[in-house]
Amino acid sequence: MKTDASDYVPMLQDAGFGIYAFDISSLNDNAYNISLVVSEYVNGELVSETESYEVESSLYKNPQKLTLGFSPKSDSMRNVRLYVDDVRVAAKTLSLKPMTAPKYEGEIMYDLLSFELGQIKVNAVTPLVLLGSYWYDEPFKTVRFYGDEDRTILMSSPIMKLIPHCYVLGIKVEQQYKTYNAVPTQPKTSTSIPLTGGVNK
Repeated sequence: MKTDASDYVPMLQDAGFGIYAFDISSLNDNAYNISLVVSEYVNGELVSETESYEVESSLYKNPQKLTLGFSPKSDSMRNVRLYVDDVRVAAKTLSLKPMTAPKYEGEIMYDLLSFELGQIKVNAVTPLVLLGSYWYDEPFKTVRFYGDEDRTILMSSPIMKLIPHCYVLGIKVEQQYKTYNAVPTQPKTSTSIPLTGGVNK
């Protein structure tokens, strides 16, 4: 039997690759600034939040599709790329932390989970994907990733406090004009702005 492209998906996921696409066509007939917002949590507590965007291509007219991609840079680092209609919005590298749980001490175990995307929030942050470490389930002496099937309550789920370390990646959308005729170009430079306390990764 011959292999096809779908056979590579689980292998790529195991290696740390992941890609998510979102329909943002509801942002029609307007031009928007779109940026990547990365919120870092430790045991459910927000410790840092940064906003990143490509300086020369952050304004988009009638955007249709948003793509968020992940790839391994090393065992302890993960690359993130955000695209709107095939134009790169932002690039970020995230640091991963080793586990401290019994039997798993020193191991780096992370996974991805997408949010149930409702309406895109304008002039606010819309969360898209969680990159989180596994947590130790003491009664069963094993590790688990997240565990709540209802992703609409992801941020308010009690399980969030059990996750030792995670990033929530989202977008900030700000309406700029009713019409805009310029076409975004490929980016040349990137800017990262701290939104709250913490150190840029």
